[in-house]
Amino acid sequence: MAVFLRRSLKLIFLALVGAVLLTLRYIIKTPQPLKSILPGKDHLYKWTYGHIFYKVLGEADAPPLLLLHAPGIGASSHTMHALMEPLARHFRVYAPDLAGFGLSDRPNMAYTADTYIKLGHDFLVEVIGQPAMLLASGLSCNYSIVIARDTAEFCNGVVLLSPTALFAQSERKQRPWLAQLAKNPVVALMLYSVLTTPFVLRALVAREDATGYQDVAQAKLAYVSAAAHQLGAQHAVLAHLAGALDLDVTDQLERLTQPGLVIWGANALPHSRSIASRSAVTQLKEASPVYGAGMQVQEECPDEVVADILAWHKESEQEKAPAAPALQEQSPAKEAPVVREDVVPQVQEKQAATSVPVAGSTEPEAYCVKCRQKRVMQNAARIVTKNGRAAMEGRCPVCGTKLFRFIAGEKEKV
Repeated sequence: MAVFLRRSLKLIFLALVGAVLLTLRYIIKTPQPLKSILPGKDHLYKWTYGHIFYKVLGEADAPPLLLLHAPGIGASSHTMHALMEPLARHFRVYAPDLAGFGLSDRPNMAYTADTYIKLGHDFLVEVIGQPAMLLASGLSCNYSIVIARDTAEFCNGVVLLSPTALFAQSERKQRPWLAQLAKNPVVALMLYSVLTTPFVLRALVAREDATGYQDVAQAKLAYVSAAAHQLGAQHAVLAHLAGALDLDVTDQLERLTQPGLVIWGANALPHSRSIASRSAVTQLKEASPVYGAGMQVQEECPDEVVADILAWHKESEQEKAPAAPALQEQSPAKEAPVVREDVVPQVQEKQAATSVPVAGSTEPEAYCVKCRQKRVMQNAARIVTKNGRAAMEGRCPVCGTKLFRFIAGEKEKV
């Protein structure tokens, strides 16, 4: 018994010494130089919880597309780099680093799923300012479902890349013990130092890319390591590992009104149930699995991903195209119906509430996500957004949905 106790104490001592050495190594190597390799123009969005770094690429009048990378160790918008240029030929692409990751601020705060839902909502409203399509990977697929549901007037579709987290959340359990340990800054830094060692990062990248340990691209490993070795990078990662960023959206999927597309990396399918088997999410179309790819399907097979997105988007636009309205002409041979005087005001009021302004009106127009076409704004009013951009705000004369559009040429911000 005494021998066992001595050996246990020795092992504990050696483990503590090793953790201290790894922590010192992390401190010496942090921060590392980090620069976004994504094409496009650099921007900073002054958000509630710090500055959010993002890239923009594509024509100003192209349909907007927001890319949301997954949270994780060394995570950033870098995982979307292979999609930027090909998608920017058809869309105006926005690629932010999530709060706590990449080149965005990494404050020491309580990171939760609501943090990133709020970020997505505020980015759509304050930066993009018009209906946009969401493209998300990993756990951000869950966030995009909530963002699309709660911000319907600014989201017209979702694309989900290998969304295994959509069905894993109900099976995962939060780790309160890890959350408690992470509250101690010294212990948190020691834990994070172990997780960012080269062999752990290589194993993590190999798992996500569905490749061999020795086959990990050195350039990607170097970028992930640099992103992981930033001051304050441990806060969001430890919250993720503790389960604080998890979000079960199984019920909310049933209330999703926008069209959606799911693109699977075939090697990610064994870890999750297929969405196609769930009748509650029939509005999400599944593309054929991309063989040879895993969780990071957008990095491993970007050409296939872009082709699937463009084909689905074209099909969605064709479905949105409104049919020519049938003009109902009253036959002169028929007598006009007799309307009682006491119901005339009610009839007129109903007609006024549902009538659509005629084409050629000088009133401002905006896209209605519910009607899926442009409408002349009802009760249009000129406003100025928080970031100083001039805009028009009103209501759809048909369904009453809130309409919004920026006034071109007046302090345009992209």
